[in-house]
Amino acid sequence: MTRRHLLSEIGLRWREPAVLRGQVALMRRSFPTTLVASTASALLCVWMMYTIVQPMALWIWLATHIATIGGIFISLRRGMDNADDPYTKARWLMLCMAAIGITWGSLVWVCLLFGKPEAMV
Repeated sequence: MTRRHLLSEIGLRWREPAVLRGQVALMRRSFPTTLVASTASALLCVWMMYTIVQPMALWIWLATHIATIGGIFISLRRGMDNADDPYTKARWLMLCMAAIGITWGSLVWVCLLFGKPEAMV
């Protein structure tokens, strides 16, 4: 099975490279704004949940979230500019979005495990 056929089997179907290159360029330009918004949202969430979730758990979550955001920002500045293949860049952006999703998803577990039971509805 060829590599391109394998990717289409798992749902990664992209158009021709020129179109994908344009899509990646648009995503690449908007990604720093997404990272800033995610950081601001994380700070707001910590502020709102500070009284119902153990503060140390929130601070650890915030630190890992900010470390993930920082790692993504650095990797986008270094790694994305070095790759010429639009398929590689698209996969890299997908990985970055998955990392952000994982950190946000972990906040649910932080709240469930370290939050006050009466506040969890």
